[in-house]
Formats: sequence, C-alpha cells, structure tokens
Amino acid sequence: MTLRDHGSGVPEDMLHKIFLPFFRVDESRQRASGGHGLGLAISKRIVKSHNGRITASNAQPGLTVSITLPASLRVEPPREM
Repeated sequence: MTLRDHGSGVPEDMLHKIFLPFFRVDESRQRASGGHGLGLAISKRIVKSHNGRITASNAQPGLTVSITLPASLRVEPPREM
C-alpha cells in the first residue's frame, strides 16, 4: 500500500527520523495544529510486528509512505458473540 500527500515533503536529512516517537519536522508547530508526532511511530511498530516494512520518501511535492506486509499474513474477522 502506498499513501501520498501533496504537502511540502520532509527535508532529506530528516527523513530517517520521521518514524521516531514525538518527532515533528517543524519544532515550532503548535500541537493544536500539528499533532503529537506519534502516528508514524505507531504505524512502524504495527507493521514491524507483522514482519512488514514501512518506508517514506519525498514525492516532489509531498511525501510518500509505503507499507509492505508479508503475503502469509492472515487477518481473521472478529467472531460474533
């Protein structure tokens, strides 16, 4: 799965940090408008726990995040009670 936005992207020297908890590219952003810096960190943990891979790259304009999960991963729907 690949997701893309059309924002300003991420400076190349910071791309490797965007999956760290609480990391935000623009430190001056207020949390009310810019989140807490947890979404990609949580996503990385979930993907890795399923033996998958998550990567990010600049798309000019924007950012692309790609998630790859193993074909053997099976997700069972919840059973009705």
